[in-house]
Amino acid sequence: TTNTCNYDCPFCHNEGQERKQINKQLLKFNDYKVILDSFIDSQLQEVQFSGGEPFINQDLLKMILYTNEKTSFDIGCATNASFLNEDMIRQLSQTRIKLNIQFPSIKSTEFKKVTKTGEFDSIMDTLLLLKRYKVDFGINHVVTTSNWEQVFSTIDFALVHEIPLKLLPDLGDKNIINRKDEVFGYLDSI
Repeated sequence: TTNTCNYDCPFCHNEGQERKQINKQLLKFNDYKVILDSFIDSQLQEVQFSGGEPFINQDLLKMILYTNEKTSFDIGCATNASFLNEDMIRQLSQTRIKLNIQFPSIKSTEFKKVTKTGEFDSIMDTLLLLKRYKVDFGINHVVTTSNWEQVFSTIDFALVHEIPLKLLPDLGDKNIINRKDEVFGYLDSI
């Protein structure tokens, strides 16, 4: 839906696009409708919204609602959740969306360092709102050498709040890939 993001995470792959975009591009709602309508009678089973940060595009909620109304496709969205507010969450709760939320850190200071924003508290509030409105979501946590010490507290947070968690190793970090047994050991112990 867009090629830009309000975060600047060092591990971001921006859905394969160049990291620094000079020209902000947004998918227009009417263009999206044409694309989606052309697939309604096809074998398509799923629509995934991504970016950059998809909710930078102010038409994204309309696209999700339109997809929910016009199709039976599964609907997903990879987001950092920073643009979600209670009204949007309430509307999303009426759809079959599954949000995959990038959750870079369980610590406020590390969150700010990774994302270059200070939005940690508002993201935590958003996660609780999503739970309250029963919006289907999970959190994705990229595990790097610099945030390794947070892995177990991130797992504990997800368990306490009953939030699905994906731990995604930074594949460029050989030290992390070799520590998977520690994660499995911790999971076995709890």
